Amino acid sequence: MSWLAFIHALLGAVLITGLVVVIWQSLFPSGRSLRAIRSNAVAMAAVAVVIDVLGDIVYTAYRVKSATGPRSIILAGNSPWIHEILMEFKEHAAHFVPALLLVAIALVFVYDIRRKENGTARKAVAAVFALALLVTVTVLLMGAFINNAAPIR
Repeated sequence: MSWLAFIHALLGAVLITGLVVVIWQSLFPSGRSLRAIRSNAVAMAAVAVVIDVLGDIVYTAYRVKSATGPRSIILAGNSPWIHEILMEFKEHAAHFVPALLLVAIALVFVYDIRRKENGTARKAVAAVFALALLVTVTVLLMGAFINNAAPIR
């Protein structure tokens, strides 16, 4: 299970890097191929879905009610709020990232954000990607905090 958590975290770093790239491509699209922007957006959505699936698998270790499991360690420790608040928020917030990326992909496929007259669409695409990045970074930091409190063995 710990190797799945490692792959999950590694893909999180890939997603963050990819989102920064696609935000940059969205904000400054002139001279760029629309195909490259679309391909990167679709790739990041696919990575986000894989991360969610792996996260759901890894999350089961934190739901097991055993005396030596991560859940019991967190709840018995000085900070039970880690499980009560962070775990619950992280569990649901992570699933918004693929949905946000699908919205951005739809906008990228509908509007040619390279054209001057589509400046509002360009800003909207960049804003949706930025929101996905913000949620991803927040969830990643929560995951690091939770894993630090009770690592999966």
